[in-house]
Amino acid sequence: MSKVDRIIVLGAALCGIAMVVLSVWMLTRYPATADLTDGYRTPVLAFEFAQTPADLAFMTGDSDSAVRHRAAMAAEARQVAEDRFDNQKLLEKLERVIRETVAG
Repeated sequence: MSKVDRIIVLGAALCGIAMVVLSVWMLTRYPATADLTDGYRTPVLAFEFAQTPADLAFMTGDSDSAVRHRAAMAAEARQVAEDRFDNQKLLEKLERVIRETVAG
């Protein structure tokens, strides 16, 4: 086995060990519980498979400040879309999504 081959094997082994250590460490940091909608077991899965803004309520909450923050983000997203795109259909779709997000 040449020196380059040994370096490659050693590097792969170190990366594998680092991945195992990182995975074990993340198990202690992983959010295990939250106020989730029905059908989700973990917050990460709920985030990844969310289909409506209500599915993400466990992250943002329903407080007045969270609603205002979402409305401000939606308004900024609309402004960016208007600045960058001239497509009316895209703007209408974005407007619908923004309304659903703010209402949700």
